[in-house]
Amino acid sequence: MRRVGHKGADLIAPGNTVASFDAALAAGVDMIEFDVLLE
Repeated sequence: MRRVGHKGADLIAPGNTVASFDAALAAGVDMIEFDVLLE
């Protein structure tokens, strides 16, 4: 089973930010899935 961080770790840092992705990796997730917004 893989642990996937949706938007990183958005309970620790704002979602879809580098800080959130770093926190998710530090927590041991296997993958990070994030949203892309095209404006």
